Amino acid sequence: MSTTNSTFALAVACLLVGSAVALGAGIATAHGNHLSADAQLSSDGTVVVENLFFQNGGYLAVRADDGESPGRVLGYERLGAGYRSAVSVTADAEYWAEQTNATTVWATLHRDDGDGEFEPNGDDDLFRSFGSFAGTQISVGKTDDGRSYVVAASASGARQATDGPTVAIENASLAEPGYLAIHAVEDDYSPGDVVGHVRLEPGVHQNVTVEIDESFYESLDERYRLYAMIHADDGDGEFDPEADEAVTVGDATVGSLFDLRKAGEDGGLVNTAEPTATTTEESLVNTPTENQTTQS
Repeated sequence: MSTTNSTFALAVACLLVGSAVALGAGIATAHGNHLSADAQLSSDGTVVVENLFFQNGGYLAVRADDGESPGRVLGYERLGAGYRSAVSVTADAEYWAEQTNATTVWATLHRDDGDGEFEPNGDDDLFRSFGSFAGTQISVGKTDDGRSYVVAASASGARQATDGPTVAIENASLAEPGYLAIHAVEDDYSPGDVVGHVRLEPGVHQNVTVEIDESFYESLDERYRLYAMIHADDGDGEFDPEADEAVTVGDATVGSLFDLRKAGEDGGLVNTAEPTATTTEESLVNTPTENQTTQS
């Protein structure tokens, strides 16, 4: 299986040296402002950006693809400074009605000149640096109902701390009944074997706990990566990673690569959602204490 994911931690490392580069299809950064997004399914043109950061606020825009470059604006949200996760922007209804199967859009970060109007080709230009800009392509598949996406990586790039063979996925949405599967990660960052799974009904699920194979967990280094992916359900009541195939958009899997660490003896926080990250454009703080589900 292939993926458009890149590591969020690498993006943060680039920020520390003040660079501005596009780190594969999933992540982009400029002057410290950055975002990440992955392949997903949508029924109404709503696009979910997995994580983003604004130093001083600005606009998040979803744009059509124009020959491997951002084209016309399909939708946007004005956001303040800080980290955010699972930010939704709905694309223009006319554009979405013209799409038949899958499409490629751009998510881009823009300056805010403070006049209250979004002018993407004027004063509210893209954040740019060293010949690059804060924007990334997203593969979006069209589905009849609901949405499918995964938000697993921390908005700030911090590693999720674990004190045993369980992991927490901040946000997972399924358009149909299926499975949230945790995969090992190969050397090329592609998904490997399934090491844990949980069955989920359609809807948006927050702070989902997934048990992973104990022997696999014991074999991991102190710092490690996993891949959370959506799998379809073939209806037989049992999970089989071959029969219950991974949900894809073209060649891209609907999932999220994320970094973790084994908690030491210092009593570090375990499986705790990033306290300063917000989960919607309405700036609701993501601080649920147990698995929560919202039907689409």
